[in-house]
Amino acid sequence: MSKNCRVSVVVPSYNRAHILKRTLPTYLQEYVGEVIVVDDASTDHTAEVIRELMAQYPQIRYLRNEVNSKQGFTKNRGIAAARFEYIYFGDDDSIICPGTIARLLDTLQTYDADIVGAKALYALREEQIFRIQDFVAANDRLADDPKQIIDLSTMRVDFSLSYKEPLEVPFVQACFLVSTQLARNLQFDTCYQGNAYREETDFLIRASLAGKKIMYDSTAVQVNLPRTASSGGAHAGTSEDWYRSAVENNNYFLDKNYAAMQAKWGLPNSIEQMRILFDAEMTARYRAEHRYDWLRKTGLYKPLKAVKNWIGK
Repeated sequence: MSKNCRVSVVVPSYNRAHILKRTLPTYLQEYVGEVIVVDDASTDHTAEVIRELMAQYPQIRYLRNEVNSKQGFTKNRGIAAARFEYIYFGDDDSIICPGTIARLLDTLQTYDADIVGAKALYALREEQIFRIQDFVAANDRLADDPKQIIDLSTMRVDFSLSYKEPLEVPFVQACFLVSTQLARNLQFDTCYQGNAYREETDFLIRASLAGKKIMYDSTAVQVNLPRTASSGGAHAGTSEDWYRSAVENNNYFLDKNYAAMQAKWGLPNSIEQMRILFDAEMTARYRAEHRYDWLRKTGLYKPLKAVKNWIGK
């Protein structure tokens, strides 16, 4: 094992056997000593796929939960098993671009940060994954104002945007680099159930409230596979279940953290206003998703700008 190995990648997984051969190898980058896959009691052939991958990539390790226990518990198992100084939390339905781990490590050290998050892009079509550098370049949009990336007053974020330099933020998206000791001290809250929405935001906000420094580095990039290719995971149930779970978990997050967030950052909205904002956002996303599904099923969907704009209204 190389002396340069400093990072344990932790990837929780549930019923994603069909894409693991595509996603997991992308995490085996410079400075990565192991990729720990924590199987949350999948009912597909995940174990068989992982055994095949382990034969090809000895850095891959496999843990399995006896019962489905959701993201918080699953990530905590990975944290406990990690052997290296830092942990990168990956997704089983995402790939990371070459050099991402090295960039995150460099930013963490250069800025004396505790946590560094990557840019998150979302592919709409599978062919975009096979031309990943072209896809990343075509979706390189520069933010003029940090509030375009994260506005804590409304909890609105867009981590698909680039910024001219690494940016200090109160939280990042789900895939980030953190010291193993800090992860063990914080732990993920296992009370987030269903789709576990906000579980990573909870972890990161608690780090911020404790005075930890969090950076966003848009030169490090993870790309989420299209939904058509990545069934399973948090989207294993119905669409209605997912949105209901998101609202329930957001309410739990606000009840737990919002008073402390207001005290630290002087946030203008009340907790009830924050609930209303989030519920409205989820309602709009649900309607847009079902408009898209209807168009796709009827064969009327065309990847034209006008149609995309109509769907997004």
